[in-house]
Amino acid sequence: MKFIDLFAGLGGFHLALKEFNMKCVFASEIDECLRNLYQENFGMKCHGDITTIDIEIIPAHDLLCAGFPCQPFSKAGHQQGLGDTQRGKMIFKIVEILKFHKPRYFILENVPHIKKHNYQNTWKTITTELLKCGYSFKDYILSPHHFGFPHTRERIFIIGWKSEIGDMDFQFSAKAKGLKNLSIKKFLDKEKGIEKLSNAHINCLNIWQNFIESLPTNKPLPKFPVWAMEFGATYPLEGKTPFHLSEQKLEKYKGKFGIKLKGLDKQKQLENLPKYATYDENYFPKWKVIYLKKNREFWQENKKYIAHLIPNIQKFITSWQKLEWNAGDEGERNIYSYLIQFRSSGIRIKSNSSIPSLVLTKTQLPVIGWQKRYLSVPEAQKLQGLDKLKKMPPEPKAFQSLGNAVNVTVVKNIIQQLMSNIKEKSLVSSPRHYCNPIISYRDCQIAP
Repeated sequence: MKFIDLFAGLGGFHLALKEFNMKCVFASEIDECLRNLYQENFGMKCHGDITTIDIEIIPAHDLLCAGFPCQPFSKAGHQQGLGDTQRGKMIFKIVEILKFHKPRYFILENVPHIKKHNYQNTWKTITTELLKCGYSFKDYILSPHHFGFPHTRERIFIIGWKSEIGDMDFQFSAKAKGLKNLSIKKFLDKEKGIEKLSNAHINCLNIWQNFIESLPTNKPLPKFPVWAMEFGATYPLEGKTPFHLSEQKLEKYKGKFGIKLKGLDKQKQLENLPKYATYDENYFPKWKVIYLKKNREFWQENKKYIAHLIPNIQKFITSWQKLEWNAGDEGERNIYSYLIQFRSSGIRIKSNSSIPSLVLTKTQLPVIGWQKRYLSVPEAQKLQGLDKLKKMPPEPKAFQSLGNAVNVTVVKNIIQQLMSNIKEKSLVSSPRHYCNPIISYRDCQIAP
């Protein structure tokens, strides 16, 4: 079977399909560094920006693969969606290629939020266009951890086929495995040469560890994000936000860490409030009010245990003043026993059963707590199934490209399902193609 690899990146689709003896006849990638690496890793030319390429030069193919840009549809971005003129409209280029070349199958990958974006209007537009091209399709939210792989990375995969083929049945029963009995430890390399945490990071974690150890052991750790700046704060959460209150009204309250606002001018009052309380918005969102109230209640219940640590926490940058304990109640109350992320939303502690989804910025790169160091590039490659690549870009681009990559493990499971359907239907390529007939299912098994 012949396939094309659009928005190819590091070549996750190529690596997966290669194991089924499929042949890539065309690839494109806008990033010059990744294009050059693609040629080195796969021995074939990788074309540039797909929008500048005459689609008539794309060879006939049976399968179109595309992990099209997800930033316009991600909850973490600006969510411009199809209105993003550079990246959001790439789906229409895919549609154009489908209309012209009419491959029998396609596999598209993106973030799950694309189905909810713009009140589901984005999804309606995309699915309508695919239907107009004469395709049927099903979508699945899949992650490597569904298949026993210690990496949580949920993505939506749209699997399409020519409508004339009839219905197809995809059974991803392995999803039931979830996170049970998973461990990342066998994926870890030796410590030598791997970037260690800085003294500042370790000092921060030590103080938060003291915080945890100071709490009563007969009570569970907070399941909500701990925002230490709310400890001692009394500014109003209901009604108008502090930004819209007068200096006279605000002086009756206390700001972050219980700092008194009386006697300060309005500018100084705002400086002594948490940053999120100084935005020009009329009211706090309901979800934020709930979190803030929980933090204030937590402080009242536990200040006798943790008050001595607050002066140290106050010295941290804002994001380090927040702690998210997502490691559950059953394990140790030891930060260093788990995976850690220094995120803009706070320091996140995660179970070591599965690495959280790799993102484009190294600032959120997982930290191996028990080794006090960052995840390495080779380890991240293994978690994306890309460890067979001969060459990788240098840091930090390596992590950026891995965070953008399609996961080989998931694609291989999709191809297994697709080939199973092909076997059952005994289909051959469309007559308009000049491709060879589809190779047998037996020849499409994963290579050992």
